[in-house]
Amino acid sequence: MERKICPKCNSQNTAYILYGLPIMSGKLRKQIDKGTLVLGGCCVTDNATHHCNDCTHNFKASLD
Repeated sequence: MERKICPKCNSQNTAYILYGLPIMSGKLRKQIDKGTLVLGGCCVTDNATHHCNDCTHNFKASLD
């Protein structure tokens, strides 16, 4: 999964936000531990698709 650039601090240390109630697996746990995935909870309150691990900004990334 390609890391997106944070529009607030220009960091590439970003993670995809997974919404809902996922079934925890070893693969999912590894992605969370590596910082490439964060759990967004069950309710989508904004259109954020990514989270910056450096400045904690949530943002919507383009699909390209």
